[in-house]
Amino acid sequence: MGFALQYHSSALIESLPLGHCTIHRARDGAKTWWNLWIHVTRTNDGAPDVFVVPVIPNGDYTENGPGGRSWGLKKTGPGEWQVSPSINVLKDNDKTVVVTGLAPESISLWHQTPSLVYVPDGEPWQAG
Repeated sequence: MGFALQYHSSALIESLPLGHCTIHRARDGAKTWWNLWIHVTRTNDGAPDVFVVPVIPNGDYTENGPGGRSWGLKKTGPGEWQVSPSINVLKDNDKTVVVTGLAPESISLWHQTPSLVYVPDGEPWQAG
């Protein structure tokens, strides 16, 4: 298994332990989507940080999801879901930008293709 994030159902984002994640619904007017919140150690300086990426449960990556660029999230086994493709969190001037794959011209804060583990069945987001 690659990089695993332990899943927490309905967790408060600010209370996520390091190496853990949660998924919450997001809304902008009539548009809704799911956001994956992760609490990890940045690879460039070792500092803990929280990042968010829109995900499409049971779907594939798209550049134009309801939340913008959105990652696919698919069940790979009992209690395990895989994000695809890789998540690359970049520092671009004073902004944090999330992209796929490598971006050698930018400073990568965190770059992994994580799986979510200990995910119980019946989570609201699992229906898509």
